[in-house]
Amino acid sequence: VASIIAQAISAFLTSQYIKYQYSSVADASRDSGFIITSSVLMYLGLLFLVCTSMGVICSFIIMKFPLKNLSSFVEFTNNLADGKFSSRLTVKKNIFSGNPFYSLITSLNRLAEELENNEMFKTDFINNFSHEFKTPIVSIKGFAKLLKSGNLTPEDRDSYLDIIIEESNRLSNLSENVLNLSKLEK
Repeated sequence: VASIIAQAISAFLTSQYIKYQYSSVADASRDSGFIITSSVLMYLGLLFLVCTSMGVICSFIIMKFPLKNLSSFVEFTNNLADGKFSSRLTVKKNIFSGNPFYSLITSLNRLAEELENNEMFKTDFINNFSHEFKTPIVSIKGFAKLLKSGNLTPEDRDSYLDIIIEESNRLSNLSENVLNLSKLEK
């Protein structure tokens, strides 16, 4: 826009200069005033064009750095949203130290670390729970098969039934603990 305005001013001033240049000699005094005025206006237009161009260039350079960092923030948050909790933002400390961006970056990295730890704890919990849940079920199934066979003494039968009751209580306690844990998370 500034370039178009500067070109329009320049074209207008040039046409006016040519128009007055070839007018009568009697208008020479008026012509010299016009040349000075047109020169000043042309320089002002050129100054406007240079200042506008420099402003656009400076704005582009200044905005490039924050936008570059912003794109790494967006990529980082997308990684966290996708469950890639091992992602971290890297930053040169000497550039951002003492800056709110540095505090934000360190906080986001700490958040990612905590999410990664929570994910690890969750995975460990599920693995342990699965093992603790599966063991009594396998035990109950084995003793139930033995009871079904019918070749047992009354003492063995009572012992196996006691084990089944004990393993059932273990499962009941395990499920109750999981429910209590889920209530604590809320």
